[in-house]
Amino acid sequence: MLRLSTAGARMRFATLLSLLAFCACGGGNGDSTTPSPVLSVLTIDLQSNSIPVGTSSTATAYGRDQNGASIATGVVAWSALPATVASVSAGGVVTGLSVGTAVITASVRELSASVGVAVTPAPIATIAVSFASPSITVGTTTNATAVARDAGGSTRSGRVFAWSSANTAVATVNIVTGVINAVGPGVANISASSEGRVGLATLTVSPVPVATVAVVVGTNPLDEGLSTLASAIARDAGGNVLSGRTVTFTSSDPTVASVHPASGEIIGVTAGTTTITAQCEGRSGTVPLVVRPVATRLVVATAPSGDSPSRQTLAIQPRVQLTSRTGLQVPQSGVPHDSLNHARNTVGNNNCFHGRRRDRAVCDSCRGVGGWATRR
Repeated sequence: MLRLSTAGARMRFATLLSLLAFCACGGGNGDSTTPSPVLSVLTIDLQSNSIPVGTSSTATAYGRDQNGASIATGVVAWSALPATVASVSAGGVVTGLSVGTAVITASVRELSASVGVAVTPAPIATIAVSFASPSITVGTTTNATAVARDAGGSTRSGRVFAWSSANTAVATVNIVTGVINAVGPGVANISASSEGRVGLATLTVSPVPVATVAVVVGTNPLDEGLSTLASAIARDAGGNVLSGRTVTFTSSDPTVASVHPASGEIIGVTAGTTTITAQCEGRSGTVPLVVRPVATRLVVATAPSGDSPSRQTLAIQPRVQLTSRTGLQVPQSGVPHDSLNHARNTVGNNNCFHGRRRDRAVCDSCRGVGGWATRR
């Protein structure tokens, strides 16, 4: 019985040694080492999610392992879609190409992450305004055009402009279309504004051009020493009368008749013919003017010396001779005369003779010019 008990104790001791050895080795096939970190999550940080066209923003990729700890990403592959809106370099620099929205993606092996970016219009630095025609006439239209440029001088399209005129008495402009209507002569600054910037240009509006000039003289023929007025009528190509135009008058022969260049007053100087010209904005009109000599002396034959002048009526038409101030003979057909009545001292056509002497009478009016009648 004792032997058996000794043998059982030995077996129990051996079993204990085996268990201790098993524990010392980690227990069967178990592994007691800590697992290595592995890139499990990829994220992107974009410096700015909204960039103007032509500007850039930097994207950075970050990685985390299975325990959430930061871990290096290694080489990152970048891409942008659509490529017409934005581009991205190998270093993650995102550049706006056109207005719109793009998706920036970072890829590392089987992992990827994406972020959106909005590309906005580039800011305007200057606005240039021009016209289809910088000088137009009253009643016509032209189109205004505006060009926006950024700080680098590059043209920026797609902008909306608001139009205005600084002088609506000269020109008006449609606030949306930029169509200009010429209202009156003068100059007007036309402005285009967009995004806080303003550009302008000066438009010149000219009067409707003169097509024809007609000249009218108040009295024609005109007697020596008398005056009359010349006037001019300017018309456009449609025959419409144009007012407010400056007219200059000239005489082709000032020795016959002179004319004031501004007022158009004409003075008959000496008998003859001249041409009165009116000039207006490069156009001219003419009219011939006749200056007639004026009688200054009337010589008539009286009744025989024995007759009484106060009772004698003389027929003077066959025996009248008139002389002008300048010595020219005046045709008898131009002289008013019927008979001389010494009782009333009158001659026909209301030309009055004053004075009672038998051999002399003073003429107040002979075609408007003073003179006298003498006995011979």
